[in-house]
Amino acid sequence: MAQIAACCDRDRSTDIGSLAAIGDVRDQIMRNERVLKQLRQAIVTLSQRRQGRAWSDLSGLRRHVAAMPRERGCKERRIHSVVLETRSGRDPGGRIDHRCIPDVLQQATELHRKGQSADAEIGYRRILEVEPKHADALHRLGQLLAAKGDFAAAKRQFRILTTVRPDAAKAWQCLGQVCESLGQYEEALRQNLEFMRLQPDQPDGFVAVAKCMAKLGRMAEVNAALLAAIEPASASSVRKRRDWRLTVGEHSASA
Repeated sequence: MAQIAACCDRDRSTDIGSLAAIGDVRDQIMRNERVLKQLRQAIVTLSQRRQGRAWSDLSGLRRHVAAMPRERGCKERRIHSVVLETRSGRDPGGRIDHRCIPDVLQQATELHRKGQSADAEIGYRRILEVEPKHADALHRLGQLLAAKGDFAAAKRQFRILTTVRPDAAKAWQCLGQVCESLGQYEEALRQNLEFMRLQPDQPDGFVAVAKCMAKLGRMAEVNAALLAAIEPASASSVRKRRDWRLTVGEHSASA
């Protein structure tokens, strides 16, 4: 009888221990459910607020989570970055993020310098998809296209560049050069005259204008300009050069 009683007592104590363990698990589940409910409410509140307050709301959520009691068995870890990968491998929307433009431009420029023109062209065009009037991308893409012999496409890039930066003498010079390469000497003359106006002390402008005028058969004007250039720097020679520029500009504008 004593053995039977001892066995009964042992079984009773085991049942009581099991019930206590089950009670602890139930309490843990209820506490976790309360925490999840508080998180859901915080997220819903964030989603209902305006976009302009997103960062302050996120900070409030962090403070709210930090104030929650740490439950037994929970582990905390800090997420430094998250990488999202699409099925196609391209950026969402098929375009780069606007904030990536400086990095993409730097990488494309490095590829351009290394002679990897195809990859550099892709980089420049990806920038122009997001920002069509990005001056540096327009200039470098125009140079790349001109170097590979696609002067018509280069002309389009430099033409846009002159509207974006009308005071940039280099843009007008590049536009004049591709027009010359296309055999469009009258148009090249106008671009080179604008380059001379912006950079009057640069001999490159004078040479480019004289070259275009020679191609157009206007040798008398070229000779007059050369005579004015080789005379001593007197008031008369300066006046001759100034009058020559004005005459050429008027003739080009009327054409």
